[in-house]
Amino acid sequence: WWMGPPAGAALALTPLVLSFQFGQDWIRSPMAIAIWLILLAGIMVSRIPTYSFKKVKIQHTDISLILVGVGVMMAALFTEPWLTLGLIALCYMGSIPLSYQTYHDQEKAWNAAQLNPQSAQNAPAPADKISA
Repeated sequence: WWMGPPAGAALALTPLVLSFQFGQDWIRSPMAIAIWLILLAGIMVSRIPTYSFKKVKIQHTDISLILVGVGVMMAALFTEPWLTLGLIALCYMGSIPLSYQTYHDQEKAWNAAQLNPQSAQNAPAPADKISA
């Protein structure tokens, strides 16, 4: 788990990317950009847990599917770069509430396992609870 979204610089450029794609004047307004950057700064310094894919293991059966996904993503980046980058940023922002909920569900299970040691084998510990 990461604490605080690590992709702040990329997310800070989201209004710029969306203005290139859609050309809306309200996206370029200084007030909208200021609100976006203040919101983003608050999220970046927070302790909101976000997904970290450092320990993800890819199964051999999934490699071809992942390669197809990467190929489609690259094709989308070459044909519609601003739309693709905007969608990636919005998907990342959408994953933050999901990662928050997942983290707290795991933390609840870990705390319950601490109270009932017999079920401790079934509860994964949150990353900040694991001792090295």
